[in-house]
Amino acid sequence: MAAELSAFNVDMAAFGRLSSDLPMTVVFGDRDGVIDYRWHSAWIQRSHDQALFKTLRGVGHMPHHVRAEVCVELLEQLVDTVSIVESKRTLVA
Repeated sequence: MAAELSAFNVDMAAFGRLSSDLPMTVVFGDRDGVIDYRWHSAWIQRSHDQALFKTLRGVGHMPHHVRAEVCVELLEQLVDTVSIVESKRTLVA
């Protein structure tokens, strides 16, 4: 468990260095017993104020398993968003 927590902390430190304009969707379950989704949402919001947050009611720590259909839909929307952003950047360049 200590190794997993250490790896998580490294990942979270790198997360803070991501571009603030990077399209981002974050999915939490409101019954998560591992992390406090409210704290994590606030933490992410501080450096990525354009992030989209989706909190699934009645879902725990693994929303991508419990509500896979919702997560697939959100991922498809994110891909569409990234495609639009990249198209605009190409037109400007």
